[in-house]
Amino acid sequence: MKETKHATVKCGTTLVKLAAIMALALSFQSAYAQTSGTASEKSYREARRVLDAGITALGGLPAIRKVDDVSVKFSGINYARNQSASPDTAYFKGTIDGSLLLDSKGNRMTFQQVSTAPGFKFQGRQILKSEKGLNFDMTARTATPFTNPNGIATISRARFPHALLLTALDRAATLRSLGQDDFKGKKQNVVAFATSDGTQFTMYFDAATNLLTKLENLDTDSTAGDVTQEFIFPDYATAAGLKFPTGRIVRRGGEVTQEVKISDVQVNTHPAESVFERPDGFADLPANNPTPTPTVTELAKDVYLVQDAAN
Repeated sequence: MKETKHATVKCGTTLVKLAAIMALALSFQSAYAQTSGTASEKSYREARRVLDAGITALGGLPAIRKVDDVSVKFSGINYARNQSASPDTAYFKGTIDGSLLLDSKGNRMTFQQVSTAPGFKFQGRQILKSEKGLNFDMTARTATPFTNPNGIATISRARFPHALLLTALDRAATLRSLGQDDFKGKKQNVVAFATSDGTQFTMYFDAATNLLTKLENLDTDSTAGDVTQEFIFPDYATAAGLKFPTGRIVRRGGEVTQEVKISDVQVNTHPAESVFERPDGFADLPANNPTPTPTVTELAKDVYLVQDAAN
């Protein structure tokens, strides 16, 4: 009996040692996996870690996937970049007020805003369903149809971090880590990804909170050439168990063009079909031609008028 008891104890000790060895091996394997592979593999793994942490910080993937629709109101200031009384004075500024409803489940959106500039007031509304849309001039009471396959995605990505991060997750194969950087005195984990149309975006995540700080991409500016366009989210608040921005700052070429506060965030209100239907009382205008044929008219020696040139 003593020998049997001794054998049992010895066997138990062996199992404990074996479990410890296996745990150590798994630890080494995990550490090796994080540091091995090509530069692309290592960059992807770090970028995916940062993205997953960002999704968790917003409220977690299961909660984000349950967002069928979200609406917000916003108000703030527009700055008329490159427009001022003189080269030495500040840019003209005006007000902006509006609302946005994104129905992700139905792939549709309504977007309306009233904006002012010195001597002007603009009132517009857009209804988008998939790639088709109508642009309403609320003052002239006209409706102009348009087609934009990326319209809903472009508007929502720059305003709703949860929509942006889901896009990045769907495009996970393009994720790459750009290392760390500082933004407004805080350490940031920086990640890049490419959308299906080839546009490359860079996302900054606060290293302490893992929340998205800003989104940026390179663009071509008519006066400055290649510039960085930034969408900055200064702070967050909780609504329906998820984090949503309380404001947004837009910068182009390092200059602020818009500052707004975001309020009245509503999630899963399941809007009525009538919200996305065309209102009565608007005259139809022809659709804008996305690929116009330019015409050139000579006005004088070395002076020409170019009309219908594509942007």
